[in-house]
Amino acid sequence: MKKEIDDLVEYFERNMEELQQELQLNPDDEFIKGKIAGIKYALIVCRMYNRPEDGHQIDVIIDTPME
Repeated sequence: MKKEIDDLVEYFERNMEELQQELQLNPDDEFIKGKIAGIKYALIVCRMYNRPEDGHQIDVIIDTPME
């Protein structure tokens, strides 16, 4: 599981770099800013999940509204 999360973190970091380069070209693009904010949040969650505390990984449950 740790390797998969490490791969996911690397994927998010690569996307973050690409989006930051795009944002430099168009600093007023709110859509890119939103993508960056979402990826930052995803990185936080992945890193939390990847660092077991006292040998136990945490469980992350994401609630999404049902439509």
